[in-house]
Order: sequence, then C-alpha cells, then structure tokens
Amino acid sequence: MMAALVEAALRSLALAVMVGFGLAALRVKNPQQEKIAWLVVLAGALAMPALQRWGLAPTIPVLSVPLPAVVLRDFSLGASSEPVAFGMYLYWAMTSVLLARLAVATARMWRIRNTAKPIDEAWTFGMDVRVTQRLSSPATFGSTILLPSSRNGWTEAKRTLIIQHESSHVRNRDSYLQWIAVFNICIFWFSPLSWWLRRRLAELAEHASDDAVLQGDVNTTDYADVLLEMARARQTTAIATGMATGSIEQRIDRILSVDQPRRPVSKLRYALAFVAVIPLVPLAADVTPKWGTPAADDTAGAALYGMDVRFPHIVSTPSSEDSKKWYPDEAKKQGIDGLVQITVTLDEAGRATDTLVLSESPVGLGFGAAASELAHVFKYENKTGHPASVTYRIKFELDRSDNRGTSSDNPAGG
Repeated sequence: MMAALVEAALRSLALAVMVGFGLAALRVKNPQQEKIAWLVVLAGALAMPALQRWGLAPTIPVLSVPLPAVVLRDFSLGASSEPVAFGMYLYWAMTSVLLARLAVATARMWRIRNTAKPIDEAWTFGMDVRVTQRLSSPATFGSTILLPSSRNGWTEAKRTLIIQHESSHVRNRDSYLQWIAVFNICIFWFSPLSWWLRRRLAELAEHASDDAVLQGDVNTTDYADVLLEMARARQTTAIATGMATGSIEQRIDRILSVDQPRRPVSKLRYALAFVAVIPLVPLAADVTPKWGTPAADDTAGAALYGMDVRFPHIVSTPSSEDSKKWYPDEAKKQGIDGLVQITVTLDEAGRATDTLVLSESPVGLGFGAAASELAHVFKYENKTGHPASVTYRIKFELDRSDNRGTSSDNPAGG
C-alpha cells in the first residue's frame, strides 16, 4: 500500500509540474482560471490511487521486468516485514493525527456556526449571515458567513466591502474546497505538493474574492485599509476562509496595482481551463514508471513479496527446515551467497509442473539445482484458468549476524 501511495504522489507531482509549466507558458493571471487548473490537480491527486489500482492509468512499457526477490538464509525462510511495517505504522500514525485534527477543527467550526446568532436584515440579501463572539474577524464556513461581534461598530461602507468579499467565497464554495485540500494533506502528508496545493488554493480564493469586490466602484485604498484592520485581529483555521487570511502584504500590493485584471471569468473561459487540464491527468499517470510490481491486497490469500494477485503468484513459502535442507552444502562451507532467477510453470490449479533456471550466480555451487527443488515447495495461485508461469529471483544468503538467522523480503526491480 505504501508503495502505491508514494507512486501516486509522484504521479501527482508530475501532473502539477505540467500544469505549472502550462500556466506559465500561457501567462494566466486570472486567479479563477488558475484555481480551476489547480483544482483539477487536486482531484487528480486524490483519484490517482484508484486510477492505479483499477488499471485506468496507463503505464510505460519497459524492456526489463521487475521481479520479486525471495531471500533464503541459512536457518530460516520467511518474510520479515519490520521495515515495511514500521513505515506503515508511521504513515497511519501521522494520518490518524491529521484526520483527528481535521475532525476537531470541523467540529469546532460547526459549533461556532450553530451557536452564532443569525441576522435577517436587508443588507444580507438572503444569505446565511451570523454573528459570533468566538471569532475576531470575518470568516466563511461552508455556506455561512460568520461575523465577529465587533461588527456593530462598522460603518455601512466597511460592512458592504466585507459582505461582498465573504459572499464571493460562498459562491465559489471556497470553504468546501479548503476542506478537500486539507483532507488531501491527511492522505498524502509526506508529499510537499499536498501542502503547497492547500496554500495556493487559499491564496487564489482570496485573490478572486478581492477581484469580486473591486469589480464595483470601490476605492482600492479604502479596501486595503479594511484588509489591514481585519489582519490585526485575524484567526486562522484550515477549513474556514477568512477575509484577512493569506499574505496581506502580497494581496495589498496586488489590489493597489493598476495592472491586475478585475474582469470576471466567462463560462467559456472556465470550460476551456477545465478541458485544457483534464487530459494531463492520464498523461501524468503515464510519465512515472511503476517501481516493481503492484502492491498486493491485504486480504487473505494475497500474494507475498508484492506480487500482483491478478496474475500467477506465490501464496506461501518453504519452511525453515526446507531452507536448511536445500541450501547448497559447499556454498555454506565456503560462506558464499547465491542468486538464481527462475521461471516456474504452473498448471490450472496452481501446482508447479516445471522449472527453468534463467540464471545463477555464482555457477558451479548448486544454487540453480537448489532453487529448482525449492520452487516445487512454494505454494502458488493461478487464477488464469490455463497453464501459466511465474518468474522470480531466489537469493540464497547466509546469516552472519547470529546463529539463528533471519530473512527479509527484498523486492527488487530489473
């Protein structure tokens, strides 16, 4: 599973790089258009594991075939999953912490929204606007605009600017999109792209809302003053969009710049931005070659050594006694390790009927013959309904650490 997640993160990074180059080449300056592009990247990142698992994402054909390596040592044979298990424990521990934080933040904002006092006045224009003492600056949670209790001291002009800004967040579903971006971090916390996407989407949401306010007859200096005032009392949260979030200095420089476009994006431009990026998702799925064979399911009967359960695969390994029995005596005396690549022919029931030693190193010490005998001790599964073959490598390795010996699963690419 961890290998699939890492691969999905790499494919998503490739997608982001292509989108970034495209935006730079086309000199896209409108925040709404850029946001559409990065939202497609976010959706592609979340969907990438499914694209890989269900075979919807193409893969690059390669000449060398990645093969699993089964390590045999002097006294025992097995699959030590301690490094893999530690990595999975670390992943799930971090993911659980982040999901718990997201759940707590969502519950906190939900309580604030539910305990806030609704406002039903003409200037709300029928929107869900509420006042709370638990926030010190305006924010949007879901489709609700939350105002601080200090709003009673605002002038009508100031209140209008704030409502226009927050209502833009509601129309653009920015709070929901931030929630999805944070959820993406919970799943791909090890990828810098997930953290960057959340931050960039938040910045673009603020730029788009600023533009929505400035499309009217608004003095840019007055609006900048309102932002500075809100920034002094701002509260940050991962899933609510606040008026004073993001880089205030950058936003003010942008607001005061006469070169920034203020026009709204037409539906046609929205569609073009969306259609232009969508084809890059399967393309990104093709530019990153797979590392080894696909990870096996965690269900009963799943393949060992990362072998794909959709094809003939190993389901159980020889016992410790078999390992001791078939390790070549001369090689053991001389303290020599060996590596054999072997193809095993299976019948319809998954029984080994024949073996072919493709290579052995070093030669002349009996590693090939030992691997052929051991191949009949392995248990296989063949769901193809006809005779098939499975190829893997057996590494004979003496345990020099102690007298008991250990073994490890060491998937390797060809």
